[in-house]
Amino acid sequence: MNKFILSFASFLLLSTLCLSQTKHEIPQEDTLDSLTKIFMVVDQEAKFPGGSEAWRKFVQKNLKLKEPVKNGVPDGNYQVIITFKVTNEGKISEFIPETKFGYGMEDEVIKMIKKGPDWEPAIRYGRKVNSIKTQRVTFMYAIK
Repeated sequence: MNKFILSFASFLLLSTLCLSQTKHEIPQEDTLDSLTKIFMVVDQEAKFPGGSEAWRKFVQKNLKLKEPVKNGVPDGNYQVIITFKVTNEGKISEFIPETKFGYGMEDEVIKMIKKGPDWEPAIRYGRKVNSIKTQRVTFMYAIK
């Protein structure tokens, strides 16, 4: 009988410890300035509305590929990387080109992103938060 009680008590203790480890408490710094702070670590990244398939269709429809050609881009593949802020309301701003290929590619990607809809904000501890998003767009040119 004592072994049963001891085993049952151990089970309850372990169950309580496991449950307490999965509970997410919001850190104090997240509650104080979550409206203005930009979070680098989030549970779910900000994303284009509709996900990656919607993003792909948006790029195909809106990216102007001729501008770099007009500016003399050589043959090749160019992965343009743009970083920008997504607010807790999904507004986008503060665009920074991380690549410097030129030929108007970075400018064209920024114009295209600005032309799009609001994004779905990042999620941290179940709340929408400000975050930084890095977006990549690949240009491929084989000019004859």
